Amino acid sequence: MRIQYLGTAAAEGFPALFCRCDACRNALAAAGKNIRTRSSVLINNHLLIDLSPDILMQKLNLRLDLAAADALFITHSHSDHLDGAELTRRSTIHYCHIPDEKPLRVYGNDTAIRLIENAFFTEFKTETDPSLELHRICPGQAVRCGELTVTAVPAVHDPGEECLIYVIEEEGGQSLLYANDTALPPEETFAAIAGYLAGKQLDYVSMDCTHGPKPGSASHMGIAENRIFRDRLIACGACGSSARFIATHFGHNGGALHGELETLLGKHGIYPAWDGFIPE
Repeated sequence: MRIQYLGTAAAEGFPALFCRCDACRNALAAAGKNIRTRSSVLINNHLLIDLSPDILMQKLNLRLDLAAADALFITHSHSDHLDGAELTRRSTIHYCHIPDEKPLRVYGNDTAIRLIENAFFTEFKTETDPSLELHRICPGQAVRCGELTVTAVPAVHDPGEECLIYVIEEEGGQSLLYANDTALPPEETFAAIAGYLAGKQLDYVSMDCTHGPKPGSASHMGIAENRIFRDRLIACGACGSSARFIATHFGHNGGALHGELETLLGKHGIYPAWDGFIPE
């Protein structure tokens, strides 16, 4: 399985858009892996999770062929994870040219689907477009996308909508739990993940680490919660200690630059992602 992190920041980016805090000033000066765009990930070059407002810059910086993406799974409707205006640019009627085009299949909760329909209506005065197929997805539902099977899992994030994290399994290959924008889930969520895997184990676990070294909240995790998240996955049999544990979705309010995150997370066998990172 090829996993590429396109962006690894929380909603405001890192350095944050209008901020002068020490973390943002230091990140800007240090540059490199400390410059983070809003979170998204690309699996096997054709399956996207989330479409951030930074997707164009990610495409240019990482030289991506996003026309090859045939499926997009949305975790929730917050603007750093779903930019409806950018998604309208996928319309081959109005904006792009893709030979032998097949519609992009988009999966999300009710709120995300409504946001996309509203974006298309704002742009084109119609809620539908032949370049997209919109599908509502619910916790426990599995969707096959070529060699990949994606199963939706409930997140603990925004009580106003049904936020999701995802288990992605590759036929005859590896598996990933992509779990950003969630606080620590209840025990039944870990049991459900183990059940979806049906005796197999995760090879990669990607975890929200918005708060970095600071305490987590009702909607996000930090390093302390990442440790508990990892331990609960191992305890329920969803993965072994040899799995690759990765942290992402870093907020500038956590105050830690990449080097410090490497040290703090590395003590617990967790590795911080950066924009463009492809885990081995």
